[in-house]
Amino acid sequence: MESESRLALTGPRRHVSRVKTLVATQPATHLVGSFRTFGAFGPVYQVVGPVNGEKVHVVVVQSGEELDYPTAQALQDPETE
Repeated sequence: MESESRLALTGPRRHVSRVKTLVATQPATHLVGSFRTFGAFGPVYQVVGPVNGEKVHVVVVQSGEELDYPTAQALQDPETE
């Protein structure tokens, strides 16, 4: 009976992990091609593509610098034209 309880607890945890990964990567795809600013007054950057569920690859327009930037932060940064 104890092993059944463990299986019941372990199974949903794996499922939740997969769901979190899917949800985290979906917005990153939606961001590709958008131009945003680092915060309200920072430089403009373009989202080039997703790196993983936690980061996107961006190019800073002014300097040409490329970096991996947290997806959660990119979602909060204001969009610009």
